[in-house]
Amino acid sequence: MGELVAFPDDRGRAVELVRAAVAARGIPGEDPAEVRAFVEEVVRTPAAPGRLYRVDGTDLGIVLWHPATPLGVGIALAHLERPAADAEGYRDLLERCRALLGPVPFLPGGLAGLTPREEDALLASFGYAPFGRLEMRRALDGEVDAVPAPAGAVVRTPRPNDEPALARLHAAAYFGQFDRYLFYADPDPARDAEIQLREVFSGVHGDFLPEASAVVDRDGRLDGACLVVRRPYGPLIVDVMVDPAARGHGVGRAVVLGALDRLGRLGERVAVLNVTVGNDPALGLYRSLGFRATIGPSREWFDRSLIPTRPGAGYEPSAASRDSAPRSVE
Repeated sequence: MGELVAFPDDRGRAVELVRAAVAARGIPGEDPAEVRAFVEEVVRTPAAPGRLYRVDGTDLGIVLWHPATPLGVGIALAHLERPAADAEGYRDLLERCRALLGPVPFLPGGLAGLTPREEDALLASFGYAPFGRLEMRRALDGEVDAVPAPAGAVVRTPRPNDEPALARLHAAAYFGQFDRYLFYADPDPARDAEIQLREVFSGVHGDFLPEASAVVDRDGRLDGACLVVRRPYGPLIVDVMVDPAARGHGVGRAVVLGALDRLGRLGERVAVLNVTVGNDPALGLYRSLGFRATIGPSREWFDRSLIPTRPGAGYEPSAASRDSAPRSVE
């Protein structure tokens, strides 16, 4: 029906399609101008990770993807315009993406030209299931309620030599959780956790702010952690994790409040985090601490054959992924 073609030197048509794709997203609370500027910059780079979708010599769509992970290559943006923007057009686009990229673990939803029912039927036929993400914010315009450390533990800032202990905590906290697949780097949980923590400490997600982060230390063992980085819009709580053996004892509340208190003392005005819809323990904790949804929920899809769990569900490993495990907040 169509073909995927490399971006030409003149990216004008690609930029037009990006603008149309962002306008069609319709995610509550999202700033289209901010998203459009970011995606346009990606498209204009010489090695932009994407293709145009061409039908009979006319460019009617665009697809952009993320860097490869052990699961495959997730698609970041997929957009078609009429007359290609129907179920058969998107089916052809996805089949061609899979032929080019291999396994595609994640797809964006809200496909322009399709009703939600049409999108559900199409992507379910490929084995995908839906999920969503929320951005939440909390103003730091007053004192943060103090919370005592869990019995026998102290709340403190993380130290450089905490990285191995944080990696062990990460591996334990995120085992069996859907969110680890969103940031998946290695099939081995221990190595995956080491990579995740190294990226946080080295500034991959933004400058790491140890002075604004918090851990619960019980005689040298870390029961929980809240890690904060700086993004252009302000501080982002990039990771909240609690050891399964310590859950139910206020550890998550202690580390988040510890981080909020430190951010307030540093003069910050807002704290931001992201959470997967269906992660009810995390959503309940954040709402009880004054966080409110500001963007989302997004509409996204994951391949059930590659990711053998879903938000809010227990981990049931398949034969093909018995040694894998995923990431999420408390």
